[in-house]
Amino acid sequence: MALRKFAFNVAALSMARALQTIASVAAIPLLARLLEPSEFGLLALAMPFVLFGMAVGDAGLGQSLVRVKQSDTLVWSSAFWLIIGICTGLSAFVLVMALPVAWAFEQPAVASVIAVLASVPLLQGLTTLPIADLQQREKFRTLAAVEVASSFAALLSAVLLALGGAGVWALVSQATLYWVVKAAILALTSPFRPAFKFQWSALEGHFTFSRDSAIGNLLSFFSRQIDPLVIGKLLGAAPLGLYTMANRIVVLPQQLLAAPAQNALYVKMVSLRHNRAALRDIVMISSLAVAILVFPPLLIAGAASNAFFHAFLSAKWGDGAVIFAVLAPVAAIQSISTLWVPMLLALEQTTLRLRIGIELTVLWLLVLPFAAMHSVLAVAIAYAVVYCGYSFTRAFAAYLSPIGVKVREMAAELAAPIFVSVGAAIAHIALVHAFQIGTWAEVALALAEMAAAIGLLVALCWRRLRANVGQLRALFAGGATLSEEGAQGVAD
Repeated sequence: MALRKFAFNVAALSMARALQTIASVAAIPLLARLLEPSEFGLLALAMPFVLFGMAVGDAGLGQSLVRVKQSDTLVWSSAFWLIIGICTGLSAFVLVMALPVAWAFEQPAVASVIAVLASVPLLQGLTTLPIADLQQREKFRTLAAVEVASSFAALLSAVLLALGGAGVWALVSQATLYWVVKAAILALTSPFRPAFKFQWSALEGHFTFSRDSAIGNLLSFFSRQIDPLVIGKLLGAAPLGLYTMANRIVVLPQQLLAAPAQNALYVKMVSLRHNRAALRDIVMISSLAVAILVFPPLLIAGAASNAFFHAFLSAKWGDGAVIFAVLAPVAAIQSISTLWVPMLLALEQTTLRLRIGIELTVLWLLVLPFAAMHSVLAVAIAYAVVYCGYSFTRAFAAYLSPIGVKVREMAAELAAPIFVSVGAAIAHIALVHAFQIGTWAEVALALAEMAAAIGLLVALCWRRLRANVGQLRALFAGGATLSEEGAQGVAD
């Protein structure tokens, strides 16, 4: 029953992501035709300042409180008021930055865009503890419904405004309305209500966790969100728009499957945090399952990126296809490593995560300016080289060490998805060159290849997958949920 409940939770979140992704995929071609790359670039230039506030807004307190019973109202209420205070300050900071950013990047229109988006960090802060409440009570289907409603409302507003000729404001509406709707629905669906209580000492057990999580989020922000600022300054809004579009599409599989699995796994891993062997099994099993579903679509889409971009986005986005092709293998790897993060959080290995984040961020910041002096494609290539080179030589070994897994063991576990996906991508390129296939025919061929590759992997790994399901069932039956074990506090 525990495994079935977990499967339903992941399925609910994945279905929500699927609906979001389908809506997004349907909307992106329309928005791409109605708007110019420079307008996407304008939003991308404004978003790093907003995302900075979002990266450190809750200081990791939301995830930390998942481990504490809600009956401890002093802790929960103190965390709420601290988060609201921090997020209010961050929203004010983003607002103040509007004019200086417009002046520094010589883009006057970006000032008003940033001013409107300044509300997002505060809106996110309002959702943090209601989300933690629903996670702790494993109300993942409610979370899924909230995500779907918020995303559809935001997308609808973007499409309608784009059709009305609103330009970049269609994208601004999407970014803000998502959080407005999400905050409103969560306020109605979560029973959490803060009391008028605040005490610093009540949060002492959470400060190390939240400090490392906040700094880690901040480093992740700098490692990825510094790109738009450097590209926008050195290359302009239009190349930045191409880079942003390629990134927006390449992360869809991760958003669809890996992120929902990560959210559901965290709660389960917290309950099993004293059983390292169980955590090891969950990490290995979930990594294989996600690789089977994500590797073939990403690598084949990378091989057919030119056809996909021309067919769905139009010719003006054609230069973004090569950027997507370069980033696709990186996104495939990240979809797996994303699953390891909840394990580190459950084991309170936040300092390890922080150290790896610092090293990767420093390395990327040293390389990025030189790559951006050449072209936006050079930035994508440089990121792929830096991320893969550092991850395979240092980061992955550190991430997996707490549960006694070596990188070569993980590579062996993922060997079949890697070889089948790479082989399918190479076969696609060979077929297209041999038979001079047209754009839409190539898209259809790529979709068929994705389905065939996943089917082949399921057949090759069938015995192992069946054994994994039985193993997960035993693990989940033996490991109590947070509600069953009383959601013991940070002191455990």
